[in-house]
Amino acid sequence: MKKHQIQWGLLIVFVAVVCASWVLPSMRSRTNWHTSDRRSLVQLRSLAQGCIVYAANNNDQLPDISRWRELLIEHEIVYTDEFLSPGRITEAMEDSYIMAPNATMWDERSILLYENPSHWEDFVNVAFGDASAEQLAHDEFERRLAEQLHEE
Repeated sequence: MKKHQIQWGLLIVFVAVVCASWVLPSMRSRTNWHTSDRRSLVQLRSLAQGCIVYAANNNDQLPDISRWRELLIEHEIVYTDEFLSPGRITEAMEDSYIMAPNATMWDERSILLYENPSHWEDFVNVAFGDASAEQLAHDEFERRLAEQLHEE
């Protein structure tokens, strides 16, 4: 009976090792991809919070869309390297994150900032007027941004 239990135990260990050899590599590659896009999302949220801090110190006015990066740096709210997407270090800082026109502070539907849509195939990282951030499918992002552009 003991020999039978040892054989079953060895079989279970063998099956567990085989399953782990299949699962762990796919989890590792998923984790690396997942980590990069999440870091970018967190960084985008941080930039949105920086815009809100700027506004709090400037009569509730968001930074000028044409100079928002420079203004956040001048006011020492964020550092230059925070404007580079973690997965796209080789491009210019102006190409990583973009401030959306007609953004409204404290509005969870208003797109404040977004990552260059070409960075990710399945989604766009977006920060909203309340400094929340999430990933939107490309078509949803385009629809919402178009609606915001048409608001007066």
